[in-house]
Amino acid sequence: MEGVTVVVKATGKSTKTDVSGKYRIQVPYGEAVITFSSIGFQPQQIALNGRTLVQVSLVEDVKALEDVVVVGYTTQKKRNVVGAVSTITTKDLIQSPAANINNMLAGRLPGLIVNQYAGGEPGVDRSELLIRGKSTYGNQSPIIIVDGIERDMSYLAPDEIETVSILKDASATAPYGIRGANGVIVVTTKRGQSSDKASVNFRASYGINSAAQLPELLGSADYATLYNEAMTNDAKLNGSDPSTLKLFSAEAINNFRKAKGDNSDGLGYNWDYFDYIFRAAPQHEYNLSIRGGNDVAKYFVMGGFMGQDNNYDHVDLSKYNVSPKFQRYNFRSNIDVNITKNLWVKLNLGAA
Repeated sequence: MEGVTVVVKATGKSTKTDVSGKYRIQVPYGEAVITFSSIGFQPQQIALNGRTLVQVSLVEDVKALEDVVVVGYTTQKKRNVVGAVSTITTKDLIQSPAANINNMLAGRLPGLIVNQYAGGEPGVDRSELLIRGKSTYGNQSPIIIVDGIERDMSYLAPDEIETVSILKDASATAPYGIRGANGVIVVTTKRGQSSDKASVNFRASYGINSAAQLPELLGSADYATLYNEAMTNDAKLNGSDPSTLKLFSAEAINNFRKAKGDNSDGLGYNWDYFDYIFRAAPQHEYNLSIRGGNDVAKYFVMGGFMGQDNNYDHVDLSKYNVSPKFQRYNFRSNIDVNITKNLWVKLNLGAA
């Protein structure tokens, strides 16, 4: 094999094999040890024991090949070497207390575009995700992989996520073929850690949701005045008699100029219906998790609740109340058990 690295363990001297797989290196007298290594193959250490000629056969390392090629399912360090990848952790996600993970990613990963077209109804505010813009026809959304399984991540709780990575260029998304043309989002959930004591975490948050912007409209008196002016100008252009127009009277306009919200006579003069209908809505979230384990078994268990109220005031409190609300329950249980040195079992349970 060409390009195999040959290193003398005692001195650190190294060389590489030529196109014929041959090499020559100086070693110290005695029981010298030489290490042979190459990408995609298992490294080998061989003691010379006085020999001057050593032939070595390297064994293919399947796991190492997957680490280099299958970027969506292996360790992050390998992915960073071969492709354009951006990663954030739970610490970054919980800084944006949104009800949807898609919205939490906005502005936090270079190359990720987040567009929210939904109207803001509780639980229906998922944003469209694009990686490096729109590059294909039809469905332009990236593939989303959660713990190695393709699925929707919108209603995952931020406390159950370890990292979120986006794979952006061709070398990173190559294992997914043509389906990776729009990029790939890789989500890794939290797992247990070997520690002397279990770690218990509880997070509670409370917030207020309000409209980002409401239209600023003219008051009733201003509208009536401009309406009269427009109708009068039209009549002059058309040559009609302005006295025949049905205009707002001066008395009506004076009534419109009453204090904002005055409805003593039931006619709703100068009534701000946006202010009357819309309100700031509460939002609250609670998450409890337990994380721990040892060399034999590791575990991560989490339960969470997310509640989001609507922004409508004066809702119907009758039997057929149709005011929208959003409630999300999350459960996650990731367990790792080392049965023997070469046999392990993983159990991933998640629900939302």
